[in-house]
Amino acid sequence: SQSQDFDATRKAKMQQALKSDAPLLCKAISSLSLILDHNSHGEIDTKNESLFAVFKVACKNFIQVMSSAGGAPVVLFVDDIQWLDAGSEQLLAMLLEDNDLK
Repeated sequence: SQSQDFDATRKAKMQQALKSDAPLLCKAISSLSLILDHNSHGEIDTKNESLFAVFKVACKNFIQVMSSAGGAPVVLFVDDIQWLDAGSEQLLAMLLEDNDLK
């Protein structure tokens, strides 16, 4: 069906774009492991600057793939923003300020 073709296309694009960053994203977003065929769970250490930098780029790549796969905009819903930690704030600021994502 057309929906399955779209999903297969999006999955292939996601796997291509994320490559070695997929396990890192799956660690933060466990439901991605169903799509990207990785089984990583846990938290991202935002105090590890080099790892966090890689994670931010992986998030940007993920959003670019999601928005380009079907031509539909991506809506980011942030719940309980009053509990936002410093790492999440940095990530959100980076995504909002990135001209490539607009």
